[in-house]
Amino acid sequence: MIGVFAFVLAAQAQPISAQIAANPYGPAAQAATGGDALIRDAVFGAPGAAAILARWLGEHPDASPDQRGTGYGVLCNIYGAYTWHSVSATACAAAPKKEGQDDAGVARALAAMPPVRAEGTARIPLHWNALGVQDIPASVGDVDLPWLVDTGAGISVLSQSSADRLKPHYVEGQFSVGTSTDPVIGRVAMIDLLRIGTATVENVPVLVLPDAQLAIGGGKVLPAILGLQVLNAFRRVAWVDHAKYLVLGESARRAQGSANRLYWHDEGVGVPIGTGRGLEGAFLDTGANSSLMRPSGLTLLSPAERTSAVQKKVGLGGAGGMVTRTEAEYPSLSFSIAGAPVRLSKVSMDMRDNQGAALLGMDMVSQFDLFLLDFETMRITVHRAAPGAMPRR
Repeated sequence: MIGVFAFVLAAQAQPISAQIAANPYGPAAQAATGGDALIRDAVFGAPGAAAILARWLGEHPDASPDQRGTGYGVLCNIYGAYTWHSVSATACAAAPKKEGQDDAGVARALAAMPPVRAEGTARIPLHWNALGVQDIPASVGDVDLPWLVDTGAGISVLSQSSADRLKPHYVEGQFSVGTSTDPVIGRVAMIDLLRIGTATVENVPVLVLPDAQLAIGGGKVLPAILGLQVLNAFRRVAWVDHAKYLVLGESARRAQGSANRLYWHDEGVGVPIGTGRGLEGAFLDTGANSSLMRPSGLTLLSPAERTSAVQKKVGLGGAGGMVTRTEAEYPSLSFSIAGAPVRLSKVSMDMRDNQGAALLGMDMVSQFDLFLLDFETMRITVHRAAPGAMPRR
C-alpha cells in the first residue's frame, strides 16, 4: 500500500499542463490560464480549440517544456482521431514519444491519404464472442468478418490472415504501436470501403499484425478490430438496450446540451467518473471486458473500499498477447459515470498506468440501456431505465 500512495503523490506533483491532460475535470484544470487553458479547451474538444492551440504553440517557442510537450501530445491525439494525417505527423513528431509507440511514423506514412469518411447510419446487433468482448459484422468487398468494437484502439486492426482475404493497400514501413499488454510491430494499410450494416466507411487505416499477436484466450485469433477513428467518423455512436445493439451516425440521438463532457484521453476517449470525493477522467475502452482501477483513482474510494482489496493473479489480453500479473482486486466499487450510478465487481488495480482514474470496459457500458458518445458536441449521455420501463432508443 505504501507504494500505491507514493505513486499517487508523485502523480499529483506533475506540472500543471500534465495534470490538465490527465484530469481535465480537476481543480487545476478549472483554474487554468494562458497556454494551460488552451490545452484544456483542446482536450475537451471545444470548437476550433485544436487550431488555436497549434497556433499558440507555434508563436510561443519559449513556453515551458511541459506545456509544449503536453500541448503537442494533445494535438497528436486529436488529429490522429480525426485522421488528419499530415498535421498529425507534425504534432506527433513534436510530442514526447510514447514508449513502444511510433504515432508520428504511422501518421507520416499516411500523410498523403484522405481522412476517414463515414456515410449513412446503422443499427447493428452486438455479439458477445468467445473472448467476452463484443463484435459486429462488417464487410470489405464480398468478405464478411466480425469486428471487435474498440474505443481503446487508436487505429483499426486486421490479423494477417484477415488482411490476406481483404487485400488492403499497404503503405511503406513497419511501425511499433502500443497495446494494452506490450508494444507490437505491424504494417499499415488502407481499406477503400468498409460496409457496416446500411452505412459505409471510406479510407480506413488499419494496422496489420501477425495472427500470433492477436491470439487471445486459448489461441483464438481476433480477425479484426474497429477502432476509434471509424467510430469518431460517424459523429455519434450509442450502445443501446444494455449493449445489445450498436447505433452509428444520425440514428443515434444527439446528446443533450446539459450532458457531461467527453475529452480526448491520451489513449483515446475519456469520460467523467465520480464519487462524493471528487471527479476524475477515465479511459473508455470498449475492447475490454472488465474495468480496471488506476492509482490516481484511489482518491475517489472510501476508506472501506481501499482496505477491501485482496491480492489476485489477473490475466490481461491484448494485441501484445496475454500477460499475468498479481494485482490488488476490489470486491466491489461504486461510482457515477457521467452522473449515472454504476457498481462494478472484482475490479483489479492496474499499477502500470496512471493516465486517468480507471480503464472502463464493457462491464460498465452494458449496465445502461443507453450509452451515447456524441463526438460532434463532445458530450456523453448515459441512461438506465427504471424497472419495468420501456428502453429508450
